[in-house]
Amino acid sequence: TMLRFIFTIFIAFNLLLLQAQNILPPRCPYNGIHVTDSQVRRLADDFTITTTDGITRNLYNTLDSGKTVFVDLFYTTCSFCQLYAPVIEEVYQETGAGEGDVEFWGISNNLFDTNWVIDQYRENYGVSNPCAGPIGGGGLTAFSIIVNGQPFYGFPTYCVICTDRNMYFGVCYPPVADCFYP
Repeated sequence: TMLRFIFTIFIAFNLLLLQAQNILPPRCPYNGIHVTDSQVRRLADDFTITTTDGITRNLYNTLDSGKTVFVDLFYTTCSFCQLYAPVIEEVYQETGAGEGDVEFWGISNNLFDTNWVIDQYRENYGVSNPCAGPIGGGGLTAFSIIVNGQPFYGFPTYCVICTDRNMYFGVCYPPVADCFYP
């Protein structure tokens, strides 16, 4: 009976591993960003933000141009956001700093994160990717659209929205640069 129990556990464990490996594709089509650690995959709803630099960006227009969008949901006084900012900056630089197939957008929903406060955060923590807060539609508008129906556990949270409009929520946490690459 002990041998039967061990055999049953062995079979169940292997079935679980086989099923877990095929839940999500390993990366977005065409760009190589890993999405395997994602909690949820769903179609993204459209939204528009205006960055602290005054540039308006629309999700669907960006995706339709062939670019994937990496979203960093953060707020400026979040200690873990500050801690992981250099990792996200490294990935941003490695993927072409917005000039390649991937755009990075920082989105804060903190009502106290004015454009000036976000720019100070960017300067203090070496963040060069575009960011938007409540003034630029990033706050309650874009943030709410992104987290709608998602298991949101706190900040920072990362999601990747692929060109096929599939959004992978909760990617790679805690972040290390290697987990975003194939």
